[in-house]
Amino acid sequence: MPRPMPGPSPNRLPGLRPRLQPGRRLSLQVVPPVPRRPIVAAPLPRARRAIRRRPPARHRAGRVRFPAQAGAGVAPGRRVSAGARACRRAYPPSPGALASQPGDRTKELIMLHIQSVRSPATLLLGFLLAGVLTTASAVEQTFESAEAAVEAFVDALEKDDTARLQALLGPGTEELLSSGDAVQDKGDRATFVAAYRKKHFLAADGPDAMTLVIGEDKDEFPIPVVKRDGRWYLDGVKGADELVYRRIGGNELGAIGACRGFVDAQLEYAAEGRDGDPAGIYALKMISDEGAQNGLYWPTAEDEAPSPAGPFVAAAAGEGYRRGATRQPYHGYYYRLLYNQGKNAKGGPREYFRGGLLTEGFALVAWPADYQVSGVTTFIVNQDGEVFQKDLGDNTDQIVATLASFDPDRSWTPVSEPAD
Repeated sequence: MPRPMPGPSPNRLPGLRPRLQPGRRLSLQVVPPVPRRPIVAAPLPRARRAIRRRPPARHRAGRVRFPAQAGAGVAPGRRVSAGARACRRAYPPSPGALASQPGDRTKELIMLHIQSVRSPATLLLGFLLAGVLTTASAVEQTFESAEAAVEAFVDALEKDDTARLQALLGPGTEELLSSGDAVQDKGDRATFVAAYRKKHFLAADGPDAMTLVIGEDKDEFPIPVVKRDGRWYLDGVKGADELVYRRIGGNELGAIGACRGFVDAQLEYAAEGRDGDPAGIYALKMISDEGAQNGLYWPTAEDEAPSPAGPFVAAAAGEGYRRGATRQPYHGYYYRLLYNQGKNAKGGPREYFRGGLLTEGFALVAWPADYQVSGVTTFIVNQDGEVFQKDLGDNTDQIVATLASFDPDRSWTPVSEPAD
């Protein structure tokens, strides 16, 4: 499924705080390496230091534990999910970013994330959490200067030297788990290195800490460079908490956007007749069977109108995603269609199939590929377009496997724009 991002600003996915000119974009294209410039220490404004937030208690390193009520509440409160709230506290959204909008939003929502740009330092977190830190050495490597520590890290990253990265990031990171998305991890690594080679410097954050700032947008890398006993090292444990905390917020906001984009894609699909059937029939699946148009995507010629999900599939293919025999997540979430609704849905219980055709509605469930690592909250939506959320807990996979219908009882909370 697509991962459009309805807000915060599409240029500012959670994970890094843009230090200057937050509205500017940084190209995701991998740029050729440029000659290295000396890393110059610069003071970090006190205002930025003051907004540091303590991450939530960890279940273990790389697995964030949110409070029991996070991401779930009663209808009058209408809260967004725990991770999304964390994201929004750091990145205030543009007004109405998550609010439902009338009209045809299919292309806008389904492509919003793909067309937007993500901080290269944020992008790297997937790679760092994808097995690189699973068996860190007992003692982190230290250096005479912060500059030397950073150069060693980037060099190891560029060479894909896992053992070296483990040593550099130090102990306490053993429990960091995979981001769950190998395609994204690979692209994230390349994007980070390209941005670093293009521009970088170290910003002083007190006498014993430095923050790496990279790229033209001056994005901060969350893993700090710290001095202890006169030696500098990368504090992988501290940075890991920050990375996971914000990644969850970004993935959850993306899943919300994907749910809304799915609704509009289905409405676009049903607006015309397909495969000799009349209009008013919804797609049975995401990808059509060969030679058919029974899914939201099918290949088209250059002079043909794209399928409802065509732009997304093309962009995802450009990222490196390929259809395979096994299920794979898209930016931290899995998606599955539902074909009926229960008594708690608007209009009461009913099957979406009539006479073998999907004419009475449609629904979708989105759940985190790795609970508390890639996301916390599960989302559901049907043809009415209202997205509901619920934290299903440690047994999310098992509960979703038994979920057969769209049936948001009082334990499911509508997703809406939080109060400013």
